[in-house]
Amino acid sequence: CHVRALRLRMAQRCSGGTLGYTVMRQGHCDIGRECILPLLQHHHCFVNDENDEYGYPCLNGTRVPDSFLEVFDARKEVVLATDGYPEVRATLDESEKVLEILLREDPMCFKKFKATKGVMEGNVSFDDRAYVRLRVD
Repeated sequence: CHVRALRLRMAQRCSGGTLGYTVMRQGHCDIGRECILPLLQHHHCFVNDENDEYGYPCLNGTRVPDSFLEVFDARKEVVLATDGYPEVRATLDESEKVLEILLREDPMCFKKFKATKGVMEGNVSFDDRAYVRLRVD
């Protein structure tokens, strides 16, 4: 994400914030994503690998090592959300409002929230998203 953000920031500064950056903001191209695409195509090699510094947890049907797990006392409710929500709040409405503000201020997702892609033409967000809140009685 930081490599993509750096590439977009370089394009913004080098163009003086004019045409190149305007085109990026309109969601027609994402030169930052193009820059990191080869890395994204192979990042799955590190899924659930606790022995590698680039290892990361993923709920994909394979064993998630204990070192990647956080245990919370969930006596009342549990909220699970995908990475399409940069900030998960207690309700879906609150999470959507935070996302709306972020996308209005940083639609290419490289300033406030560094992501692997920004909002592209025809999309309403930078990523797909799912949110579920379970109440435990």
